[in-house]
Amino acid sequence: MFFMHGRGVGVRGERHACRWLRRRGWNVIHRNHVIGHDEIDIVAETPDGRTISCIEVKSTRTAAADLFRRIDGAKCRCLKRSARKVASRHPQHFIRIDLMTVEFQTLFRCRIRHWPAVIEDRTRQVRIRAGLEAVSPVGQDDRG
Repeated sequence: MFFMHGRGVGVRGERHACRWLRRRGWNVIHRNHVIGHDEIDIVAETPDGRTISCIEVKSTRTAAADLFRRIDGAKCRCLKRSARKVASRHPQHFIRIDLMTVEFQTLFRCRIRHWPAVIEDRTRQVRIRAGLEAVSPVGQDDRG
């Protein structure tokens, strides 16, 4: 068993998530982007250049953790509010909110999953998809 402090897990998770995105052709625009009182973990442009994703990263040391449950109603409102502000700054892009999970299996090994459009924006009005639990974990997988 390895040991990492609470905040250290989140910082390392965000770093691994950024690396994972860059390897797949994404352009990471901001990390820990503060908009008003809210913060977006990662703001990134998709490889096709048409969509800006506001990405919430959840990290854990235990594989059994239900990371979806950590996004409650207050966090969803915060993400939607932030995404609207990002949309106003990038009017030529579609805006969506993604979730990335990072499960640290050992100190040097982690499992990264990406769920696109958990909360999405199609008509410049952000709306949440029906239940986070309904999003299938068949997202892109990586062991880094």
